[in-house]
Amino acid sequence: MNYVKKSGNISISSLFDRKTNNIIIHFRDSGKGIPQKHIKKIFDPFFSLSKKGEGPDLLICQNIINSHGGKIFAENIKNKGTQITIQLPLQKSKLPTRQPDGQA
Repeated sequence: MNYVKKSGNISISSLFDRKTNNIIIHFRDSGKGIPQKHIKKIFDPFFSLSKKGEGPDLLICQNIINSHGGKIFAENIKNKGTQITIQLPLQKSKLPTRQPDGQA
């Protein structure tokens, strides 16, 4: 998303997949895309295409998402930029719910 021009677009969309019981979130930009030779490396520690960054951002995201049983992946959309997709399983909360009077 660092390579989107000032006139570019970033869109976020989400959906619920009833078949897999997953929440799916798409982050799409209209930049130049990630070179295909780098697309699988973007989750590697300290990999970055930016001269300014060290690259741990997506690795941290991946670790958090994985810890919740989810997945994250990136793909280039031909002539339209990059899409990052996050899939998270919908799970019922194991935390007690609070009642209006503060009782669990």
